[in-house]
Amino acid sequence: SARAHAASHPVIGTRMQNCTSVDETLYRSVGLETPSFVEQLLPQLVDLVRASRRLPVGEEHAIRRGSREFVQASKDLGDRTLSAAHRALKFLDPASHSETRSEELANFNTFIDSIDNVLERVDTCLQDALTGTNSSSSNDPAASPDLQRPATSSASASGSRGPPKPQVRWRHLVDNNRTAFVPRLLVKHHARQPLQPEVVEAQRRAGMRSGAQSEESNQRIGGFAAPLPHPYAAELQDHCWDTSGFQLVEPRRYERMEDTPLVLVSTEDQLREMIQEIKVTCTGKEIAVDVEHHDFRTHRGFVCLVQISTRQKDFVVDPFNIFPQMHMLNEIFADPSIVKVLHGADRDVTWLQRDFSAFLVNMFDTGAATRVLHLQGGFSLANLVSHFCGVKLDKKYQTADWRQRPLSEELVQYARCDTHYLLYCYDRLRNALLTFSGTPGSVVAPADGVELVVTENGVHSLQSVLERSMELCRQFYSEAPFDEADAARKLCERFGSKHRPLEEHNFGALKSLVMWRDRLARGLDESCNFVSPDACLWRIALAMPSTAMRLRSTCNPLPSLLQDRAQELVDLIHRGPEKTAAAPAATGATAEERENKVLARSGNAAGASEPVAVAAGLQSAMPVWEDWPCRRNDRRAAEVSPLPVVHVAAASDAITSLRLLETIGQSGVSMLSALALAESSAEEDDDAAMGATVAAAASERLRLRSIQGAMTFTAAPPEKPPEPVVLKEVLQPTGSASHGLLAALGENPVEKAQIEEVELKVKRKKRKRNAEGRSCLENVVKAAVSGQVKAAIANPYSANAASDPYALEPQAPASRPRKKKKTSKRAAEPTASDPYL
Repeated sequence: SARAHAASHPVIGTRMQNCTSVDETLYRSVGLETPSFVEQLLPQLVDLVRASRRLPVGEEHAIRRGSREFVQASKDLGDRTLSAAHRALKFLDPASHSETRSEELANFNTFIDSIDNVLERVDTCLQDALTGTNSSSSNDPAASPDLQRPATSSASASGSRGPPKPQVRWRHLVDNNRTAFVPRLLVKHHARQPLQPEVVEAQRRAGMRSGAQSEESNQRIGGFAAPLPHPYAAELQDHCWDTSGFQLVEPRRYERMEDTPLVLVSTEDQLREMIQEIKVTCTGKEIAVDVEHHDFRTHRGFVCLVQISTRQKDFVVDPFNIFPQMHMLNEIFADPSIVKVLHGADRDVTWLQRDFSAFLVNMFDTGAATRVLHLQGGFSLANLVSHFCGVKLDKKYQTADWRQRPLSEELVQYARCDTHYLLYCYDRLRNALLTFSGTPGSVVAPADGVELVVTENGVHSLQSVLERSMELCRQFYSEAPFDEADAARKLCERFGSKHRPLEEHNFGALKSLVMWRDRLARGLDESCNFVSPDACLWRIALAMPSTAMRLRSTCNPLPSLLQDRAQELVDLIHRGPEKTAAAPAATGATAEERENKVLARSGNAAGASEPVAVAAGLQSAMPVWEDWPCRRNDRRAAEVSPLPVVHVAAASDAITSLRLLETIGQSGVSMLSALALAESSAEEDDDAAMGATVAAAASERLRLRSIQGAMTFTAAPPEKPPEPVVLKEVLQPTGSASHGLLAALGENPVEKAQIEEVELKVKRKKRKRNAEGRSCLENVVKAAVSGQVKAAIANPYSANAASDPYALEPQAPASRPRKKKKTSKRAAEPTASDPYL
């Protein structure tokens, strides 16, 4: 049937002919039941794709969702599809899906990552087929006949399913956990002073030199000691620039790329020949230097290429096979008679020191020169070459993977161009600096026949560039301990907001994640960004997922190394520094520590001076008045709920106060409200800090009940006692005030009579005022009945002005010019004709 189906599809039939060799290989190596597996699979896949295009989407799907039969059929089909996909992925990638379930593939990110892992292995197999190697058979368990065996190789464990890393060739030279950088500089070329004793002793401790190690030096190996001095510090300090460098020169035009010889250096003999040729031809002259670096699939990074150009040749050095011998470059790099021209050498200097122990003396940075001259178009190498040479460099390979070998012709030409034009640009930049007038953007090509003139400002400009270049040469690579707090703080500055800082528990989780990523990257020799990008760690720290499934849905997509260690990450997030520090307190915490924790949760923790003042108030047998406490959220202490907790007031009895002091110690009444909150939630709170055992929790509740018996609870804040009232100051007390005075002063008959007399006068005045109001209202009603409505409304007190002592004098209303109303046609019509009026 498959052949008949292929006959009706010419394209499929052609592809099946190409699959014949694949079927034969699978039949022999894997042991399939039929020799035409791919031949039968291809038409079925084509039919599957065609059927998937007929599935309802959009509005049609929404309409069919109203049918229960359609929903049930879709669910059954989805379950069957997930089950089939899980079986296929478990067959293809048993290391990742040996313990997973088909329901987990409902997360689309997990499905995509699984497909990517399979396709990476396919790429590895294709690469092996092209290069003739068989790295997948040793590193990939799925390449063996036993496909169900889980992966245990180091390559699979590190998440690298590709070819071996090139840095394994010089693994003995790189240690990601080292605490000090020791240069491999056994012979100091062009030395004015010998190597410092500190450097020699460090090399002896590291095993680079023969000799006995002192006991003191052995003790310093484990920690981060002070950085070693720069091996060429004396030479850099005593270096003086030649006076000929401050004179104008005729720029030497570069040769065409086709006319310039290219020399590839990849062996130790070729490296020696290149160094010898440069020493003979370039002494007293200049060379251009550049490096290509890789830092994504390695923790520290390493130099992949070194480009050196003279006036006659271009050299491209491949250091992978001669990494331990690359320190021989010091014969030309440390030679003060040869000017090394680099562009943007800020990191190139430290990279050469770290990997090759190569140090630069007498260097000129063209990047610093472009900044002094304020070169139009920017300070990049591409803009520099375009400005002076008129050549547009193609920078599409700037972020290429320079580890791949053999190097393609495009990568070699790209690396060669970075130094081929640099010496001509150096001549032009030096002349431009000497003639610089100080005006930004005044660097132009001089016309033919026009002589350039050296200016005083130009000499200072050239000196500033040389001093800046010398400062770069004085840099010395050193190791520093990893600070997770500083790294987490930088992520907060990058992704966070100043107005909404990260909360404490999220910041603790972020520090734990950063430290975990650094340790994993060092162990696998991967970069931190390869293990997990910074944005992914930030999102995980904000979400703090509680399960591995939620972790996989937090970032889209989740990196493969985090996928394999999802449960480990979840445990790390919820076992952060705060939880780890609280674990010992949960098992052996004292009563005072538990009370302090409750105070911290309720937000009522006070300073050291407050408990002393409160204790003094208790001993003085006076009531202590507290601020009204508010309930706080445990997770977000900044959010204060308006619901108050039960307020606790201390008894005013001195004996009770002393009893309270004996019960709760010198903590102060400020903790009483927090203890009441703990009593109300003691039955539900399962925090380990309140008691690790049932007996401890029971004793804690008994203790809280004993404290509760010595306290009074109120549902509202108690009112403060009234101030003492003097009778002479009360001129017109109200009824409520008089009762308060009687309660305060007792039953004195004289004072009682005076108060009653005052109250009687007030009552009489109220009755009189009420009577006058009723009389005024009656007059208004009578005026309305008699047709005098306008006059009554204008002055309702006019009828009773003689008898009303509080009546105001009548005032005539201010006359205002009345606007002439516009009459419409509708208003002019007779109202009798409108039945709705």
